[in-house]
Amino acid sequence: MSSKVENGRLSFIEFQSPTLVENAPEGGEWLHEIKYDGYRTELIIEGGKALAFTRRGYDWSHRYRRIVQAAAGLLVKAAIIDGEAVVLGDTGLPDYQALEREVGYPNSARLCIRSAAPQQARSTTAAAGEAQGSPSLV
Repeated sequence: MSSKVENGRLSFIEFQSPTLVENAPEGGEWLHEIKYDGYRTELIIEGGKALAFTRRGYDWSHRYRRIVQAAAGLLVKAAIIDGEAVVLGDTGLPDYQALEREVGYPNSARLCIRSAAPQQARSTTAAAGEAQGSPSLV
């Protein structure tokens, strides 16, 4: 995903839409990701601050307060993270009904972001979220 810069700052970019296929492509150049049952979310991190946007570009930072705080604490100059806001149920799988309930509680520790980040970034972001007692950014 390429970044979009307006007035020298990162800004919302349109999400890439997945394509349903019968079989996954072969070869090492493809990135596959798990389909999480949640709300598609874009985090924009810059200068120690973060914002969260919906698929349509609405600012939902106020609904994902703990996620935004955890993202702002990541050790990056600037980043755009395309992920899925989810709540994991007792089985460890996403629970959509629980997500709908938790969105009403911006400080909920149950809200988290799942992203198809490279392995190295995954461990870094998870550690940052856990260190702050915040929802994980994986």
